[in-house]
Amino acid sequence: MGKEGQKKEEAQYEVTGDSVNAKIGKNVSKVGDKAFDGASKLKTLTFKGNLKSVKSNALSGCKKLKVVKVANKGDIKLIKKVLKKSLGAKAAKKVVVKVG
Repeated sequence: MGKEGQKKEEAQYEVTGDSVNAKIGKNVSKVGDKAFDGASKLKTLTFKGNLKSVKSNALSGCKKLKVVKVANKGDIKLIKKVLKKSLGAKAAKKVVVKVG
């Protein structure tokens, strides 16, 4: 099957409160609302693929999040916007968002 037959998937992960690091594969381009709602201990989140959309409350519950790594520079602005909506402006400023 060629690339045209491959379907991008929406993140459907349940990250429990015990998870500290999470890596989201290249095949995920969309992240749904409250995708990381139970991730109260999550500190590092890595997106390996290009993001097309991330719902505004996707990262709610990630109160200890310190670093978000994205696949390309264009996704930084999107993640910062989501962090602000999910965690509030003050908490969002404490999270480092970078290409990695």
